[in-house]
Amino acid sequence: MTEIDLLQAVQQGPVLTVNRRLRAWLAEEYDRRMVQAGRQVWDRPEILPAGAWLMQQLQQADPDRRILTPVQHELLWQQIIAEDSRAQGAPLVGTVSCARLALEAQQLLGEYCCDIDSDWGSDDVRAFLRWRSIWQERVGKEGWHGPHQVGELVLKLLEQNRLAPPEAVTLAGFDTMTPVFERLLKVLEERGCRVCQLETPRGVSEPVVVSANDPDDEIGRCATWVRQVLDANPDVRIGIVVPRLEDYRAPLLHGLQAELAPASCLLPDSEAPVNISLGTSLA
Repeated sequence: MTEIDLLQAVQQGPVLTVNRRLRAWLAEEYDRRMVQAGRQVWDRPEILPAGAWLMQQLQQADPDRRILTPVQHELLWQQIIAEDSRAQGAPLVGTVSCARLALEAQQLLGEYCCDIDSDWGSDDVRAFLRWRSIWQERVGKEGWHGPHQVGELVLKLLEQNRLAPPEAVTLAGFDTMTPVFERLLKVLEERGCRVCQLETPRGVSEPVVVSANDPDDEIGRCATWVRQVLDANPDVRIGIVVPRLEDYRAPLLHGLQAELAPASCLLPDSEAPVNISLGTSLA
């Protein structure tokens, strides 16, 4: 797959990112390059998550298709599980979490073009198959589709020549791809669309290993390093990769606040000058 630069990619067609975060970073990077080039006005680049682009293509080619939003989809699963549990005489306590797991299983089965051919003697599998059967019956009756089916629907439109492919698309951030997405890219290429890969920055870095006494010491050293880097270059962007982020979130946030904005530690409602990808639990 040919690698191309961001500016070239934007000029030839949509840039499809693996998630919204990368989309935001690339859009900001494009703006920065326009400013560096002395431009005062420029068109908004077509950079968007692959899922959003697929939905856009589906709505253009088949506007009457009724696609559930992610929230609607999850609520439907919750309703199905709650109703079935009552009918079985064994109401579930964790209906919300159970619905999310069932929804994820349904999505993975679809994305990887596989199915469950047996209940494997498991009550959980039997319950999932029963719920999925109810889901299929209900959406079929109402004419609905789940958001996980958008890729397959777009693929069918392309195969039926009901959707004109773009001249080119550029992929950004895709380390792995699902079979459905791979099939879709193959069909795009067969229809004359050039599929390229966004060129990745090749900066020179020197790894450094630092030993900490305990998690608190590790967080303190990390926060101090972040402040020192920002003191040297206030415009730099810093990313911190944290295994088990759910366990480290609160102490890490406190450590960064103490280094970057000490006054905010005394104000409960103040926002820290950092963005953490993992949200807090509602429960």
